[in-house]
Amino acid sequence: MNFVFDLDGCLIDSRAAVIEAYQQAGIIMPQDAWGKPWQDWCPRRIHDKKIELYPTVLKKFGFVGPALRTLDKLITLKRNAIVTKQVQHGLWILTSASREATILALNILRITNNVDVLGCSYSVVEKRSALLALEEPGLYFDDDAKALTQITDNTPWVPVLVASERDADNKEALWMP
Repeated sequence: MNFVFDLDGCLIDSRAAVIEAYQQAGIIMPQDAWGKPWQDWCPRRIHDKKIELYPTVLKKFGFVGPALRTLDKLITLKRNAIVTKQVQHGLWILTSASREATILALNILRITNNVDVLGCSYSVVEKRSALLALEEPGLYFDDDAKALTQITDNTPWVPVLVASERDADNKEALWMP
């Protein structure tokens, strides 16, 4: 079975960090840019500046996402399966975030060696195609209900809506001061 996770809003709550990094880079991120590849709305020089600023901004504004605990448990199960030579499951990241931002976030979460990146800078249509290209279906985790439906509707994939913690008072910081 495969487990595929969207990145922003699921594994890492980086919305405020993304907005702040783009603002510091010189652009106000349009509300409708969420879920779209940066190339669809942002000039390359602004995106490059955002990536340069992102690590510092993420330290201040980023939080652990609500699905990270689930992924941590699956990583443990995968390690145990390797040791006992049982059937393994795939752990994948499929995101609209750029490759640079994805790798940075995975490094920060310390899961780079435990998951595979199925796709970056993907639109909803490209995410759907990527899931359908995998031989074995499974669960797809996303915090955007509309995108989740568009990606998984009429496919063998089971959609899992991840509840956002954006407004929660008990968010876990990525870095402790």
